[in-house]
Amino acid sequence: MNMDFIITSLQSWNIAVGSTIKNTAVEISKQHRTFYVSTPPTLLAWLRDRTKKPDLTVNDNLRVIYCNTPALPVNSIPFRWLFRAANYVNNYFIARTIRKAIRKYDIRSYVHLIDNDIYAADI
Repeated sequence: MNMDFIITSLQSWNIAVGSTIKNTAVEISKQHRTFYVSTPPTLLAWLRDRTKKPDLTVNDNLRVIYCNTPALPVNSIPFRWLFRAANYVNNYFIARTIRKAIRKYDIRSYVHLIDNDIYAADI
């Protein structure tokens, strides 16, 4: 069965050190198309540099997909309802990025590998 992999993680692809999930993505890409969704930029980083990052081709089967919409800072929101609303917005934009990649690369059957649940924590 020809299966594609979509990987989401708290680990940004652009850091200098290696990580287990990045190494896993490289290994999976030896036999399957693999799409690594890099962590969205912080609001501050996005305000400093609003240029859209194009998808990065690491090898023939591995692409890094950048979420060009910033993540709202939700960690210290003291009100549960506001946290949930901001968290929903963050998840919406990550999901939208994944849906765009699915259409762009004609992904039909895939495994979604979640290294860390990015913004689903609750207070």
